[in-house]
Amino acid sequence: MKKRIILASLLLPGLLAAQSTARRVNDYVAKRGERMGNCTGSKGNICGFEQTAGQSPLSFSKVSDGELNLSIDLSLLTDSEKISWLGKPLSEIGENELVYFHQEINVELHKGIVSGLALQPGQTFISKGYYLVSRSTEGKIEMTFTLVGK
Repeated sequence: MKKRIILASLLLPGLLAAQSTARRVNDYVAKRGERMGNCTGSKGNICGFEQTAGQSPLSFSKVSDGELNLSIDLSLLTDSEKISWLGKPLSEIGENELVYFHQEINVELHKGIVSGLALQPGQTFISKGYYLVSRSTEGKIEMTFTLVGK
């Protein structure tokens, strides 16, 4: 019994620290629609990701083995980039209005995002679909993507 208590007291702080410090990856930008030239779909479509040396408005975190959260800092976007993510100007979106981001194709995550978040090797693509965009009080928008295999 004494060994169990000692073992639990040794393991508990590490487990609690792991729970409170979620991994985030924030040095990548999304390559989008018309900017790439060879991307199918609309100009808002995500076509891929590339690493950046500068400040990125994007921050990724793992929700589960099959879900990835993307947080976007609106203060780091131009007005046209905000429209690209939201579909219309932020000023035209009602407080209770639901906004969806439409991803038209499955898109592969950058290897650095996959390894940085310890994602499952078989689920490294964002699935095409409609994703609810949530606004936070911190001037950010967030969406949770479903991850799939190729």
